[in-house]
Amino acid sequence: MSGLSASVYELVSMGLRYWLFFLAVVIVWRAVRLMRKENRLYKKTMRQLPDAGLVGELVDMETGETHPLPREGMIGSGRASDIRLPGIRRRALEIAFRAGYGLKLIPSHHKHSLRLDDEAIIASGDFALHGSVLDIGQKAYRFRLFEGLDVPQRQPPPYMPESEMPEDVWAPQMVMEAPPPLPPGEEEYGMPPPGWPQDGEADSLQEDMSPQAPLWPPSEDWEGRDGY
Repeated sequence: MSGLSASVYELVSMGLRYWLFFLAVVIVWRAVRLMRKENRLYKKTMRQLPDAGLVGELVDMETGETHPLPREGMIGSGRASDIRLPGIRRRALEIAFRAGYGLKLIPSHHKHSLRLDDEAIIASGDFALHGSVLDIGQKAYRFRLFEGLDVPQRQPPPYMPESEMPEDVWAPQMVMEAPPPLPPGEEEYGMPPPGWPQDGEADSLQEDMSPQAPLWPPSEDWEGRDGY
């Protein structure tokens, strides 16, 4: 700088250094203050909306204890896990909600014993729906997803008929078959059926049995035949 002497130039450059340092301190202080303000606002919003950021809950089918189910997170026994369950690995299962598919479950280890709806979970992951049952850590947990989510309806398992017992195999052979029906007018052993009285005969029988009809006295030969 031709217009400034060497001593003035040194003073100006030294002042700019401190000025830039002061600006850096102000920027960091404002950033920290803004982050703390947003954190307080987030906690206040979460207290007013306890279900914000959640898609449902995970229910212990034995004790009934519920665990909030986030859209994305980790299931395990470690402190860093979003859902901490005892008796399992520190990082056992990753969860991630996918609209239109459900809650994707991705095992963290290739060798695992995790089962979803009585089927082993594949390494690439399976989707859990509302009502799906997760077997993990020798315990069963049921997924409860909130209503209104874009999740397909869970299909019930197909009906499987119970296997027949060995004695049931012989049961149809032990049942006696009923004889075929006989044609009209024939009875068993080739005997014709008893004839029913016609209209005229029925009227005559009713007249004979009426109380006005005279009663004939018994014959003399009948007396004493029966031992009386």
